[in-house]
Amino acid sequence: MNRILILGGTKEAVWLAEQLSTSFEVVYSLAGKTTEPILPKNCSIRSGGFGGQQGLIQHLENAAYQAVVDATHPFAENISRHTKEACSATQTALFAYQRPLWQAQDGDDWRYIPEKNALLRVLDQQYTRALVTLGQRGLEFLSPLEHTTLWLRMIHPPEAPHFLFDATCRHTILTRRPPYGFDFECALIDKHKLECLVTRNSGGARPAKLDAAASYAIPVLFLGAPAKTQQTTSLTQFLAEIRMIL
Repeated sequence: MNRILILGGTKEAVWLAEQLSTSFEVVYSLAGKTTEPILPKNCSIRSGGFGGQQGLIQHLENAAYQAVVDATHPFAENISRHTKEACSATQTALFAYQRPLWQAQDGDDWRYIPEKNALLRVLDQQYTRALVTLGQRGLEFLSPLEHTTLWLRMIHPPEAPHFLFDATCRHTILTRRPPYGFDFECALIDKHKLECLVTRNSGGARPAKLDAAASYAIPVLFLGAPAKTQQTTSLTQFLAEIRMIL
């Protein structure tokens, strides 16, 4: 049976792995940064990095995959870039899935802020209490904040060393595994009197935090410029394309 490597860590990746496992030998790969991740059934599981682009090239050559499916998080830019280059070097078929981005609805107050320094200025000048859902990596840029208190939500507590243990900005770490329902998000906003939500437009199913922000009429500050093009391929269409080609 032909083998497929799926670079996962998302709900979409789990679904694709289970669907493809009926026709292929599927190896589901995780970066290994999340404790107790959701895993697909009927698949081989590998955890941990490949050792950069060269390590991935070596892995592809040794394992003789028919194809690689990149279904990683939209902002896992390094692994996606390495995967594209490694597949090109080894002449391995590559299928990359991009989630359709969230689209604003009536009642949404969405503001895109292209870069981190601009986001800091907006927060410190306009908001005193903010919910931040940017994960737990790359948050060092928030340290200079002087006037904004942050509630930083992540799936599990950061491990030492982590800048948050010594950060001077006022912050509280909130750890909870998803999903987060609408009532939960509303209660969080109400309890902490939150004034804005800071996140990224990572696409996929519209999360309850966006509906809760709209319900409380608080703005959503998206880190990053709005996308110039919108991915419209559904997950089922993407799966059909893989099966048609392979």
